[in-house]
Amino acid sequence: MLRTAILAAAVFGLLGASGACAADTIVLTSGKTIEGEIVEETAELVKLKLKFGTAEYKKSEIKEIRRAEVGAGMENAADLRDVVTLKSGEKKEGLLVSENEDEVVMDLIRGGANVSKNLTMRMTFEKEEIQEMKRLTDGQRTAVKSWFESLKHHEELDKFSEASLQVEKIEWPSKKKGVTIPAWVVELEHFRVEANTSQEFLRKAAYRMGKVFQAYKEHFGVEAKAPGEKVRVVLFNSMAEYYAAIGQQFKNPAFYAPSLKLISAGCDEAAYKAAVEAIKKYHAELNGKLEKLQETIKKERAKMDAAVKDAYEKVHKKGRTTPAGKLLWDQVQDQKRQWQLQIGALEKQARDLQEQIYLQDRKNEGVYKQYTAEMFETLYHEGFHAFADNFLFPGLLQKHFPLWLNEGLAQYFEMARVEGPRLLLGKVDGRRMAMLRKWKTENSLVLVHDLVVAESKHFIVQDMSDLEGSTKHYLESWLLVHWLGAQKRLTRENLIAYVNALAGGQLSGEAITVLAGKGTEEIQKALEGELTFGASAPAGKTEDGDDE
Repeated sequence: MLRTAILAAAVFGLLGASGACAADTIVLTSGKTIEGEIVEETAELVKLKLKFGTAEYKKSEIKEIRRAEVGAGMENAADLRDVVTLKSGEKKEGLLVSENEDEVVMDLIRGGANVSKNLTMRMTFEKEEIQEMKRLTDGQRTAVKSWFESLKHHEELDKFSEASLQVEKIEWPSKKKGVTIPAWVVELEHFRVEANTSQEFLRKAAYRMGKVFQAYKEHFGVEAKAPGEKVRVVLFNSMAEYYAAIGQQFKNPAFYAPSLKLISAGCDEAAYKAAVEAIKKYHAELNGKLEKLQETIKKERAKMDAAVKDAYEKVHKKGRTTPAGKLLWDQVQDQKRQWQLQIGALEKQARDLQEQIYLQDRKNEGVYKQYTAEMFETLYHEGFHAFADNFLFPGLLQKHFPLWLNEGLAQYFEMARVEGPRLLLGKVDGRRMAMLRKWKTENSLVLVHDLVVAESKHFIVQDMSDLEGSTKHYLESWLLVHWLGAQKRLTRENLIAYVNALAGGQLSGEAITVLAGKGTEEIQKALEGELTFGASAPAGKTEDGDDE
């Protein structure tokens, strides 16, 4: 997309995505100049990364710090944070807003589905409760802010684009004679999305499908236009309605039928909305309590300031060096400490309330994920099948596309996320890894040379006795594709060369070397290594059983 490409160029230009990296410079009081990269800075010292090793300098030894220009070497800006470690052992990560001799103010950066909401929790920490602070350089902090601003900008564009999707009313078939159900359709470049959900939900699902599909195209560098007709997507407002409509016994939450160019899926939007309303009500109650508490703190601070000012005037009148003045001075200091402790206790209550509000926000996001994320992942999964059918292996090549690779790629890309200008791949699913490790321990994994020749009967569940075997084939297909992704083997050229080798009659066990660069025995050892406890995550990503 041209607009995305322009924004991406602007962001990476701002963050200095080129290999050149300007140096920070420290000028000591002795006149000596040292160049390097400031990797840590506290109130007492500066740590500098040099060409060979690192060096620390006390602030008292430093005359001047000349920081590198903003943007130099900031490719990893999205991952940089100021870190406050409290005496309680808690670590708080975010961006430093202000700091004085008494307190530190930070915008905490917390995880969440919506990046722009990560900077909304501002907290104040008394210096007395802080054990240690690791500060970013000014250039790093500015680059991180720029990165998040760019993501906010992308999100605003996404909201605008999503809301701008044209929705038209259609007739939805009903099994009850004479009954019509309100339904809607959105036309996209590659999809016709029909649903009897709310228009808002339809727009969200359609926009996400269109965006991730476009990201797939750009990732693999395929043609701009798809051959033939659009893929029809049908979304049902409830899973019960979906299962009744498809008239089959299988419990897949969605499916793609290549011959019909049809994706069908169900969701439970109504249940999601009811749960969210309950959370919003409690959230409003907490916000009301917080506002009252913050007003109380403001008044108590004003009373303390006025009382201290009045007491200081009395001390001044008596004369601070007189016995009466000294006694009064000590009393004022004791009273001030008591007031500060009382206000500190109120501020802790406020922080606790802020934390509760944050947890409610997370709970809200959790409910959203519970009722929608699994559905969207399933749509991405089926959408990738449609993408492979229409773009990667169209025509005769499609019948030689092995099932393990088709299902492995669909699982791999169902976990993809589009963040600003980036398609994020390689997330490790902790639930999948736990099951695979269990089977490795039991020595019951499907061997790679068997997996690459597996047929549809190995993936389909016709009765409960097939469930474990099917699950093993699905998850091991995911693991193999995940490993291929980490090895940077998932290029369009490699995939087509592999399928062409199969179409040319090469045996699966031999053809896999075209795709993986290794034989089945080497691949088997590599995958078992990934499943060893203590090994790094397959693609160098965080292993996580939850959605991001």
